[in-house]
Amino acid sequence: SRGFVVVWDARTGKRQRVFDPIAKALAFREDTLALAVSSDSGRIELYEPDQGEEPAKTFCFDYLLPYSMEFRDGGKSLAMLLSDGAFVEVATASGRVKRRVPPPAGYKLWSAVASPDWSCSAGVTEGGIVVWSCDHAE
Repeated sequence: SRGFVVVWDARTGKRQRVFDPIAKALAFREDTLALAVSSDSGRIELYEPDQGEEPAKTFCFDYLLPYSMEFRDGGKSLAMLLSDGAFVEVATASGRVKRRVPPPAGYKLWSAVASPDWSCSAGVTEGGIVVWSCDHAE
């Protein structure tokens, strides 16, 4: 089956944009229609409101899917919690890694999520739930 991402205006009910990838994680840049999508294909696609519904930029990162993403610095960087539990922050202009924090040692994660302030993350393992210190948004 094929999936896609649709952005609706919650006040008016009007459809704003439609994107083709099957999304694993989404992040809007501040209060705009600029959007980062972690697609099922392993790519991170960046969409700009003035460039239609095709990605303005596309990059891959270590063949790992981001489970959580957050724009930072007014959209100049993108923070990601990867499927192995690692934290990575990349420059959105180039995809260059600005910072990386390794995953928790000794665990094979099935899924992971960052806390709202990105101070810690939690993941599901064969043995249960693990929580570890992550990156803080500031």
